[in-house]
Amino acid sequence: MKKLKKISTIVLIISLLSLQIAYAAYSSYGTFQVTNDVIATTTTGDMLGASKTTTGADFNVYSSAKTMTSAPGVRLVNSNLEVRSDYVSVANINTTYIGTNNTGTSGYTYYAQVKPAWNQIGTDTITLKFDPK
Repeated sequence: MKKLKKISTIVLIISLLSLQIAYAAYSSYGTFQVTNDVIATTTTGDMLGASKTTTGADFNVYSSAKTMTSAPGVRLVNSNLEVRSDYVSVANINTTYIGTNNTGTSGYTYYAQVKPAWNQIGTDTITLKFDPK
């Protein structure tokens, strides 16, 4: 009985830690108004940031809504707007896209920077979250 209780406790602790890591990795959602310029601030005037937790070279972007039919690009920048990854095109909503060449350092906060696709006309919005991993 004691052995079963110890095993149950260990499984519970590992499960809780896994949930916390998965939950803490993504930024909150932010909405960007995309015109013909590269932007790093949301419609509320804030930068959308998240902490890098690994030494990996990729990152994830997930869009929950967008008004454009084109595929805007999203990349990571630091607080000085210095580039820390390649752009990844976000073509569809409710899909996770994997960006590459993430040169950020674990433990630091990075921010999303959005640029319009080459074929975007006018002003549109995209709502997204990201994980610098």
